[in-house]
Amino acid sequence: MLLVLPVSRSLRWLNLTCVLCIIGIWIEKGMGLVIPGFIPTPLGEMLEYRPSLNETLVCFGIWAFGLLCYTVFLRMAVPILQGRLCKANESVAGWTSAVASGEAGMNR
Repeated sequence: MLLVLPVSRSLRWLNLTCVLCIIGIWIEKGMGLVIPGFIPTPLGEMLEYRPSLNETLVCFGIWAFGLLCYTVFLRMAVPILQGRLCKANESVAGWTSAVASGEAGMNR
């Protein structure tokens, strides 16, 4: 779906494609992890499982890192999508290159 250029440039179709990718990955990984957990033992017992504190903290840490990455990438993407990253930033880029070369701030 993303290979068709008019479709890939529309945010509606891009959002739909991303949601479908996430759902597909969740189904593929989720079914492989959840279904085997419900297989009874040879005696027919279903064992209860509770994650330990370490497992829970690792899970929260992974979620926190994912949300941090999402926030950082969103802060970079929003100005680009809104068109705020334009000529005003070019003058700042020129100033920083002048500072790097040692030309800025010289009063002779």
